[in-house]
Amino acid sequence: MSEFTKTWITCDGGPLIVMENRLLPMWEGSDAPSKGRIVEAESRWGLDVATDYDRACDINDWAGVIQVGDGSGLVISIETHATTWLPALDDNGGTLIEWGFAESEMDVLKEVETWVGSDDISGGNFEVKSNPLVLFAAAENGLEPLYERLEFDLRRGKYSVLSQELRSGNTYVICHRLKLEKEI
Repeated sequence: MSEFTKTWITCDGGPLIVMENRLLPMWEGSDAPSKGRIVEAESRWGLDVATDYDRACDINDWAGVIQVGDGSGLVISIETHATTWLPALDDNGGTLIEWGFAESEMDVLKEVETWVGSDDISGGNFEVKSNPLVLFAAAENGLEPLYERLEFDLRRGKYSVLSQELRSGNTYVICHRLKLEKEI
C-alpha cells in the first residue's frame, strides 16, 4: 500500500465530531459534566449521568448537528470509520470522507470524485463562526486529546450538510459534503 497523503482520524469506538477550536473547552466528552452542568441525552455510556459524548451518540444517522456552547458540533462516523477532510476547489466548503473499506487511499479518493450528489441525505445545518475547525473523537475531552486530531479551515458561514453512502466494487465510503449556503 502506498503512503497516505491525507491524515485519517479514527478512535476505538463511537462517533467523531467537528467543531470550532474555540469551543473545545466546552466539550467534556465522556467525562461527567463539571460545575453543576446538566447534559440532556438518551444514551448512556459508563456513567449514571448524561455526558457530551452521550449527546453525540444520540445521533442515529450519518450526520447530525448538536449545540456546543454558543456554536455547534457536527457529529459523524457512527460506524467508526477512519475520516479525513477534502476541501472544495472553489473554497465554498468541502467533504468529510469516511473510509469504510477500500484497497487504497487512492481508491477512496477516486470514489469520492464520482459523487454527483443526487441522492444526498440532509444532516442539518452547520454554522462556522471562527477557524480552525477540529475533527476528533467525540469521547475525548476537548482539552485532553487521546487520539490524533485534524484541523482545517472553512469560510465563516452557514453550511448545509449533505451525506451519501458510496459503494463500488471493493470500495465503500460515506461522504459528508459541507456546502456553503450563506456567508456570515
